Amino acid sequence: MKRFLPFTCLFLLFFTQIVNAQPSNGNLQQALYDYTARMPIEKVYIHHDRTDYYAGETVWMKIYQTSSANASAASQIVYADLIDPQQNAVLQTRWKLKDGRAEACLELPEDLPAGHYQLRAYTRWMQNFAPEGFFHQELTVYGPQPTGKDADEKEDAAIRFFPEGGWMIEGLTNRVAFEITGRYAEDIKEIFITNEKKDTVAIASPSLHGKGLFSFLPQPGMRYEAHLPNIRQTYPLPQCKERGFALSTEHRDGKFRIRMAHNLTEKEASAHQWFIVLHREGELIVEVPIDTRNKIGLISFPIDELPAGTFTVSLIDESYQAWWERLAFVRFPEQLNLSIRTKYEKKNGQKSVKLILHSTDRNGHPQPGAFSLAAVDATLEQTSKRSNLTSYLFLGSELQGNLRYLPDYWNPAHPDAMERINLLLLTQGWRRYELEQLTETPQPPSFPMELGLSLSGKVNVLGNKKLKDITIEAILRQDSLREYAELKPDEKKRFVLDGIEFTGTKDVILTARDKKEKAYPIVLDVPHSSPAGHYRPTPFDAKQSFATAWKVNRYIEPRIGKTPILLGEVEITARKPDPMEKWRTYGAGFVKNAVNIEANTASGRVIDYLRRVPGISMIYGGDPAYPMIPHVNGTPGKTPASIVLDGSLQRMPEFVFDMDISQIERIEVLQPTATMFGGFNTGGVICLYRRPVGGEKETTRQAVCQWIGYNQTKTFYLPAATDNDFFNLPQARNTYYWNPTVTTGADGRAEISFFLNERENKKITVHCEGISTNGITGVYSQTIR
Repeated sequence: MKRFLPFTCLFLLFFTQIVNAQPSNGNLQQALYDYTARMPIEKVYIHHDRTDYYAGETVWMKIYQTSSANASAASQIVYADLIDPQQNAVLQTRWKLKDGRAEACLELPEDLPAGHYQLRAYTRWMQNFAPEGFFHQELTVYGPQPTGKDADEKEDAAIRFFPEGGWMIEGLTNRVAFEITGRYAEDIKEIFITNEKKDTVAIASPSLHGKGLFSFLPQPGMRYEAHLPNIRQTYPLPQCKERGFALSTEHRDGKFRIRMAHNLTEKEASAHQWFIVLHREGELIVEVPIDTRNKIGLISFPIDELPAGTFTVSLIDESYQAWWERLAFVRFPEQLNLSIRTKYEKKNGQKSVKLILHSTDRNGHPQPGAFSLAAVDATLEQTSKRSNLTSYLFLGSELQGNLRYLPDYWNPAHPDAMERINLLLLTQGWRRYELEQLTETPQPPSFPMELGLSLSGKVNVLGNKKLKDITIEAILRQDSLREYAELKPDEKKRFVLDGIEFTGTKDVILTARDKKEKAYPIVLDVPHSSPAGHYRPTPFDAKQSFATAWKVNRYIEPRIGKTPILLGEVEITARKPDPMEKWRTYGAGFVKNAVNIEANTASGRVIDYLRRVPGISMIYGGDPAYPMIPHVNGTPGKTPASIVLDGSLQRMPEFVFDMDISQIERIEVLQPTATMFGGFNTGGVICLYRRPVGGEKETTRQAVCQWIGYNQTKTFYLPAATDNDFFNLPQARNTYYWNPTVTTGADGRAEISFFLNERENKKITVHCEGISTNGITGVYSQTIR
C-alpha cells in the first residue's frame, strides 16, 4: 500500500466577519419562539445515592426537571424505570413533580440478576421527541448469576464515521470524526483512509475512548474506506455529495470561529439566501447572513458573548432547510463552589459523623439553595462513571448513546477539554428538532403533557345521539375510601377523569347512561406503557468478587411485603382476596346477607328470585308490570330498595328485574345503615353481580379498571442514638445517609449528621448536588475516612 497525502492550495476570494452575539429581529426568531412555545423541551435528571448496588437494596433518588424558557406549562408526572441488559423494563415507577422536583426510590428485587442496568427517566411529553432525550445512567447490580445472554461486544472492532456538519462534499476539505468500538477498540492506535486505488489519503489516531478526527479532500467520483491494523475487514466512508458546504469550527484567541467553504455554482448559490444560525432549545442566539459570492470565509464570535453549554450551529437557506449542522460547546457554565467539612463526634457514646456544607458563588458570596446529599460505602460508588447535575444539563442531555465516560470529557481543568468535548459532540450529538419543522403545519402532539393523573376514554354512541343527554358515573374505591364523580363527554364522545391525586391503585367502575337510563359501552384508552429500551450496556464480568460475594456483603433493609412475617409461632399472611372486591364500592362489613347462585341452578326473572333472598320482603309498587317490588327489612317505611348492578346504582331497576337470574352470580343485601347509595333514606340497598363469561362480565356496558397512581415515596431510615438494634447489627450498611432536601441558608451553610455502628468503618464517599436560589448548579464529591 503506497501512501499519498495530497495538498491543495485554493486561490479564491476570502471574507472575514466578526459578529457580536445579538439575535436578529426577523421571522426565524419568532418561528423558533412559536415552535418551542407549542413544543417545549423538557429535561429530567436523577441524582441517585451511588452507582453500585446489591440485589434487594433501595436506589434512593432526587429527580430534577427543567423546561424551555418560554414554556407556559411543564409536566407534573415523571417516570423512572430500570432497564435490564436485554432492554426490558424490570421496574417501572411514576412520581409526582412539584416545582420541578421529586423524591423517589426504586426497590431492587432480591432475585435481580447481576449486570449493568440503565436507570431511565422521562415524562410522557418527552416521548414526542427522540428517546435520546430521556435521562440514562448505567448502574451496576451485584446479584445472582445472570441467566440471560452475555452482554460482551460481538465484534473485535468496528468503526463509524461522522462528517462534521452531516455530509462530505467532493472537492472541499472535510473534517470527519470517527469512533472505534468492539472488544479491542482501546488497543487500536491508528487508522488508515484509502481511496479506490489503495492510496493512503489520511492517517488518524483516536485520542480518547476510540474517538478521533481527521481531515481530507475527497475527489469527485472517488470512494473511500478505512482500514484497522490486523483486521481484514474494511469500513466504507459515507458517500460524498457533489455540491454543498464544508464548515469547521474552532476556539482561538477568545473567539469561536467558523470556517466555511462551498463549491456551488453561481446559479445554485444565487438561488437562495444563506444564513449561519446559532440557536438552543428554541432560543435564537444569533443569525448572520452569508454572501456566497465568496467561496471561502471566516466568521468569528466572541466566546464571552455566547451561552455556556451546548448549542446548535446551522447553515440554512430562506426556507430553513439545513445544509450543514452540528452541536458546539464554547465554554463551561459558572458553578457553585461547594465544600464539606467533616467532624467525627460521640453522642451518647455512639460514633457520629457531622457534615458542614458551605455553598458560595465564584466570588465567594454565600449562596442559599436546595441540594441532595448521599454518604455511602466508597467501594460501591464510582464517581468517575456517573453524570452529575451540571454536566448532564449542559452537555450530557444533548448526547445519544451510553454516557458512561461523560466525566472523562467534562473536566474544565484539562488543557484539552474543548477538543475532547468537540469529539464527543461530533460522534454522539443529536438534534432535538429540525429547523425545517418551523415551516410545517403544526400537528397535535402524540403524547400529552401530563399535569396530573387522568383516566380517559370514549363512549361508543352510534348515530346522532345527543351527547348532552349522556352522563358518565365513576365510582372509585381504594381500601376503605369510596369516591363518586360525574362527568360529561365532549363533542367527540371522549371524556377525561382528572383532578384526583393519589398513591397506589384505585378500582374504578364507569357507567355511561342517558336520561332514560339506557347504558352505553365505554372504551378506555390504553394506559401508559414503558417505552422499549435501546441502549447497549457495557460488558459485565459476572465472575468478579463483588458479584460472587453479593450474599455475604449486602445489607438489606427490612421490608413488609407479600411474604409471610414470622413472629414466634404466629404466622401472619395476607387474607385471600374476595373476587367481588374489585366491583364493590363498600367494605365487606356492610353486607347483611349474601346469596351465591351456582351456575345452571336457577332460572326465571330476577324480580321473582329476590323474594326468596333472606332479608328482603316484597311491598306493593303501584306499577301493574311490577306490582310487588323488593324492600330491605329493617329500613324505615315501605319504600322500595335501591338496586345496584356491578357496583353501579340503577335509576331504572326494571332493567335488572327483567334479567334472567342465571346471569347473576351473587346477591348482597346491605345493612340498613349503609348510606353509600342513599340506603338509609330508602328501602335499603340490594347489590347484584353478574356472572363472568370467559373471565369477563357478560354483556356489561360498564368499564372496570385499575387506575394506577403515583408510587409511594419512602423515608430513608436515620438511626437515633437510642436505637440499640441498629448499633448491634451484624452487618454494615452500604448507604449511610441520604437526604434529598438539604437546604443552605442565607449564609450558604447547612449541617447534617448521622450515626455509624462499629462495623461501618470503611471509607465514605460523600456526593452532593443541587441548585442555588438564583439557578446556579453545583456538585461536590469527596472520599473521607
